[in-house]
Amino acid sequence: NDIPLRLGANAIPITIKTQDGVTVTKNVTISKVAGGGIHVTADQTYGLQSAEVTFRIAGTENLQGTIEFDLNGDGAPDFSGSASETFRTFTFSAPGYFRTRVIVRDIDSVEVYRTYIVIYTFSPNDQYQLLLNVFETMKERLKNGRIDEACTALSEIAAQKYRRVFVALGANLPNAVDGLGVFRASTMSLPTSEFVLSQENTPGKHTAYFLNFIRGHDGIWRIHGM
Repeated sequence: NDIPLRLGANAIPITIKTQDGVTVTKNVTISKVAGGGIHVTADQTYGLQSAEVTFRIAGTENLQGTIEFDLNGDGAPDFSGSASETFRTFTFSAPGYFRTRVIVRDIDSVEVYRTYIVIYTFSPNDQYQLLLNVFETMKERLKNGRIDEACTALSEIAAQKYRRVFVALGANLPNAVDGLGVFRASTMSLPTSEFVLSQENTPGKHTAYFLNFIRGHDGIWRIHGM
């Protein structure tokens, strides 16, 4: 989203980095047609299902024509209105990837602008499972002494702090990991999420503490504090 393009065909390299730091690159071609300074953006492209997304429209204030939104990528417009609108808000109720197509047409119905904006929405359970997997994978790696790999689950600041702790524990690290506790409750928002862990110090007695996650600029969720 929001990649500057030349008129005509544009070869765009897309690079994706996984949680473990593995990089994958693929080239795609995107074409741009003349739009006379028209520009459409979304205020968010990632959120929980039922997210409200506001599309901002610039450069059409004096244009007599229409603007169309195909929200689910099926090729049929879900909304058509005046091109002079400056914004329009839609609710994406279901989880999934939505390749939203926006087309602006002039008074003669000639297409003068087209763009695609991908919106990703997820269910609370999907988010819970994703973050639980980050936590459990880190624990498994720590128990096997793979500290550097385990630290890929941590933000840069957290990794600097906790790597020293993990190393200092030495042979006691597996036992310390077993005592980290289990998930009991969670609160989710963007770009952070918080989990409550319950730790049983003595039989029948539990201590609760917080595990904080943050979503980085690369789109990957990592533990930021515990």
